[in-house]
Amino acid sequence: MTTTILNKTQTDFATYFEVACGKVSALITYRKTGDVGVCVQNASHRVWKKLGRYHPNFELALASYKSAEVREMIETVKTEVAS
Repeated sequence: MTTTILNKTQTDFATYFEVACGKVSALITYRKTGDVGVCVQNASHRVWKKLGRYHPNFELALASYKSAEVREMIETVKTEVAS
């Protein structure tokens, strides 16, 4: 699977990543406090306009998803943030 960072926006408080892997896309937010927000762009998001889920760190975010594509996107953002 190839993960692509489509857009990266940085503010004083957080960095926002638009990421795609296969047919799945997501908005992943990394806050300066270490919190990670994941909003998968799927049917549920489009209907309910939810903001996704926030996790205290990348490890808990990875543990919350079973989808290989979502996990790959989180890993890619984790690597990008670390560099």
